[in-house]
Amino acid sequence: MSEAQSFAEQYPQIHTAMLQMQKQCAAWGPLDERTRALIELVIASVRMQPSGVRAQAARALKQGITAEEVRHAILLTLGGCGYSSVMASLAAANEVLNGTPLR
Repeated sequence: MSEAQSFAEQYPQIHTAMLQMQKQCAAWGPLDERTRALIELVIASVRMQPSGVRAQAARALKQGITAEEVRHAILLTLGGCGYSSVMASLAAANEVLNGTPLR
């Protein structure tokens, strides 16, 4: 069981409220789902959260974002986060991208 699943089971009301807040934030602004998916992927990458990168890469693919675009978004963090962070994020994303070849 993941930490997120454990949290949801242990604190269902807080989890529900958090999900509702996320939906409100998404609906409030002008960014489309595709753009939000890329931003959330980058956030997971910057925070060095491999499980988050995998989850957001999968979400991005469902939004029609290509494997190349996922990798590009992660590569954009190189200047601010460094080589090790980018390599770890690319490795996590590649687990979801199912061997889609690098460009």
